[in-house]
Amino acid sequence: MRTTTQTTTARRIGRAVIGFGTAAGFALVAPGTASAQPPGCTQTGNNFVCTAGIAAGQTLTGTAVANTITITGGPVAGTVDALGGNDTINVTGTAGATGPNGAPGAPGTVGTPAGSAGGNGGVGSTGGTGVISTGVINGGAGADTVTVTGGSGGNGGNGGAGGIGLASGAGGAGGNGGVGGVGGAGNAGNVDGGDGADTITTSGGKGGNGGLGGTGAASGNVAGGAGAGGIGGAGGAGGVGNSGTLNGGTTDAAADTVTATGGAGGLGAAGGLGGCGHGGGAGGNGGTGCAGPGGASGNGGASGAGGLGNTGTIDGGTGVNIISVTTGGNGLVGSNGVAGVNNGGVCSC
Repeated sequence: MRTTTQTTTARRIGRAVIGFGTAAGFALVAPGTASAQPPGCTQTGNNFVCTAGIAAGQTLTGTAVANTITITGGPVAGTVDALGGNDTINVTGTAGATGPNGAPGAPGTVGTPAGSAGGNGGVGSTGGTGVISTGVINGGAGADTVTVTGGSGGNGGNGGAGGIGLASGAGGAGGNGGVGGVGGAGNAGNVDGGDGADTITTSGGKGGNGGLGGTGAASGNVAGGAGAGGIGGAGGAGGVGNSGTLNGGTTDAAADTVTATGGAGGLGAAGGLGGCGHGGGAGGNGGTGCAGPGGASGNGGASGAGGLGNTGTIDGGTGVNIISVTTGGNGLVGSNGVAGVNNGGVCSC
């Protein structure tokens, strides 16, 4: 049993330690206790979720035990310091935006009987990098798993349809599909697993798919050639897996597994359908048939090239490490569109 004198003395010593700590500028924090974190980050025990990346100059500090850290919504431009424990860190770059669709072509008028061409689709934007050049991830002591993935490139916008011809006016060509955006790089900064048998994986984002070629328009129902289908957009290139530094731990002898993989290339899009041509008058069947030339088919878009696995530095440390570098696979070429019909007596397509 404590005496009154012992209890009073203990309380005074406790107040003195707290006062000293405040004056010296440090605080005593128990493991798992919430501390100030970067904007957009929330901490629940040893779990951390960040939805706006880590801004430059900001530091996310983990706890001394196993943390789970998930970062999306922006790049790691600052620092992630996971401290001790077998930590799991996942970073995903933001996806690129889809390109706008092309506007449809205007139909023919009395003054201008030919329809106009459809607008071209816009290019998809580039995916976001997971860890940019100023970003640092320190896994700390323990067998950490760090996964960094670049954002996917945005898809290209679709080409607009051609405008229909009036009377003997030609149909407008379809617009070309937009090119897919390039996939974002995985790591362009510094990822260090620290002491322990770490697994570090960085992957480039997938290239965006190309936009569809627009449909060529029919000519006027009296005479005229039809519009050609638009060309399908090419797929975007995959992102680079690592262009910065990956380090399994310079001085530790543990067996680290470090993998850098380029992103897959985007798919080329299908070309647009050719429009239907109508005869009548010159080139027609006695003015009553429909024998104008059909529109040419649009060519399919080219495939996107796979991203390179590594253009930076990879150092597994002093242990017997497994280091793998793989280039991403190429996308597929888009299919060609179908040629339009040459009507020969029945004016329908």
